[in-house]
Amino acid sequence: DNEPDFIVSAIIHKVLNNSAARTKSIVLAVKLGIPGSEVKMNRVLKKYGNKSMAEDFLNSGSEILAEGGRSWARAHGLTVARGKGSHRSTWGRF
Repeated sequence: DNEPDFIVSAIIHKVLNNSAARTKSIVLAVKLGIPGSEVKMNRVLKKYGNKSMAEDFLNSGSEILAEGGRSWARAHGLTVARGKGSHRSTWGRF
């Protein structure tokens, strides 16, 4: 079934083509928690991300997204520490 791939592609398209909806789209993608989407999401973070998006990934509950958030932070000269951060979304949970 290609439905999850279609959903992930639609969300990524929204992120790439509508900067105003970028945060909402990423939060939705995290909440959906579609297995296998994390690699694509980390690519989007790397290319179009910001500190807020990296924090969302770090605190999402997905280790794959958290590693993407740490990688983004290192690439931008930021230090990452455990503790309070963005809790707008949790992997696979609405």
